[in-house]
Amino acid sequence: MAMDNKRLVGKILIDKKLAIQSKGFSTYLPLGKPNILAEFLDQWQVDEVLLIDRTASIRNAVIDANIVAAVVEVCRTPLTVAGGINRVEQAERLVCQGADRICINSAFLNNPSLLRELGDMFGVQAVVAAVDFSMVENQALIFDHKTKSICQYQLIDACKLAEVK
Repeated sequence: MAMDNKRLVGKILIDKKLAIQSKGFSTYLPLGKPNILAEFLDQWQVDEVLLIDRTASIRNAVIDANIVAAVVEVCRTPLTVAGGINRVEQAERLVCQGADRICINSAFLNNPSLLRELGDMFGVQAVVAAVDFSMVENQALIFDHKTKSICQYQLIDACKLAEVK
């Protein structure tokens, strides 16, 4: 019997403390409080909620642990959090607030050992590497959201770097 491997992941994109909608990564519309959106996603029985603070690393900050706690209070769905996490201690605080998984984006490119450290602490099933890329002349190249530029670093190389061995 074939197993259905499809999963529905609800994404809540936040900018500081407000949930927003992104249109083409250039226009952002306010949606409201992240915990309200998470409550709806939980009621709709999504398989997972991804909570991302899109400007945290640009602001040299980490996704607000209070927002994580507020989402956990109303949402029973597994929660993955992302935004500015570049140290194990930051991830540990978010897990203590109720995050089930930690998602790392640009930090693992600057510090490849971070994924391994997080995997050792929380288990590899609780760590996600996210990679932003753009297609340029049939090449998948890494997009640096801090500088809003395309790097010469290829997607396949970033994926190999993120691979747990």
